[in-house]
Amino acid sequence: MCADITERRAAEAALQSSEMLFRSVWENSVDGMHLTDENGVIIAVNKAYCKLVGMEAEELEGKLFHHRLRRSENPQAILERHREHFRAAPRTVKFNTSTPFTTAR
Repeated sequence: MCADITERRAAEAALQSSEMLFRSVWENSVDGMHLTDENGVIIAVNKAYCKLVGMEAEELEGKLFHHRLRRSENPQAILERHREHFRAAPRTVKFNTSTPFTTAR
């Protein structure tokens, strides 16, 4: 039995192209960017973000994103707003450190 995998290969090529574009924008952007999970944990930062906050990626990734905010703000309230925004987002970004960025709906 033979199966036509033309559509699947085209989809894989489109996904790979999209991932390459995302990675290029991520790595070459002059804008500081970070990705967080639903709990506010930073899962990825770009070089511009590291430069902006004066820290290395290793110091930021795995930490709560609000640790860099003003101490006068309530961290729990910030985290709850983040979770509400995260749940309302129409798209999610899955990050796998062993492969390029992958987006999924």
